[in-house]
Amino acid sequence: MKMKAKIVLLLALGLIATLLCIVGMESYIALAEGKEVSESTHGLLQSALTGTIGIVAGFISGKGETGE
Repeated sequence: MKMKAKIVLLLALGLIATLLCIVGMESYIALAEGKEVSESTHGLLQSALTGTIGIVAGFISGKGETGE
């Protein structure tokens, strides 16, 4: 695996792990307080997942153009 592929993989996995921690703790706090999960958490999750998909898709499509 090339260094560029490792960096993209590490970036995607790190972002997903961070999001899982944020959403998990937000959900736990909401459950403990008896409230609903805030809409800003949903917006953060949607934006971050869209960005991650864009980064990975850009890497895959760029990899095909260079002939690697």
